Amino acid sequence: MTPLFMLMLGMFETGMIMFNQASIEGALREAARYGITGQDPTGPMTREEQIAAIISDYTFGMVPASEITITSTVHDDFTGISGEPLDYDANGDGNWDIGDGYEDINGNLVWDAEDVGTAGYGAWSQIVEYRAEYDWPLLMPFSSGVLAAFNADGDGAIHLSATMVVRNEPLVGAAP
Repeated sequence: MTPLFMLMLGMFETGMIMFNQASIEGALREAARYGITGQDPTGPMTREEQIAAIISDYTFGMVPASEITITSTVHDDFTGISGEPLDYDANGDGNWDIGDGYEDINGNLVWDAEDVGTAGYGAWSQIVEYRAEYDWPLLMPFSSGVLAAFNADGDGAIHLSATMVVRNEPLVGAAP
């Protein structure tokens, strides 16, 4: 192959990755808009299947609903979304060490660097973090080498993900 042809194929591959990343982000926004309403899905689909179908529709069918991983985590407020905050970090490394203080949000007596919410879609006025993940298979075999920095697993796919944090709307007739 000529270098110009390889460059053009690489640009096409990169453009497809960028397009799909943007599509997943927009699709997750629409899925979260559905999720905050507390609507029950119509028909035989579960709530998770309905959210996956919305994402598949808004990604123009390029991301199959059966292959996207969707997680939703419920929080009472915004404080635990990115882990438990450190009150005092003696060496400034951002991790809990003996002697450091932290706010134990979930009461498990252990510092949690990751999300401390619970799985689910939440009740009204709760905070829900939606996350969609998909491994985009590279179209050109030589792209794996060129895009190796983004293909840490070496499996011939680029990991795409999007996160959306929303507060559920008050539901009609629901109590807090």
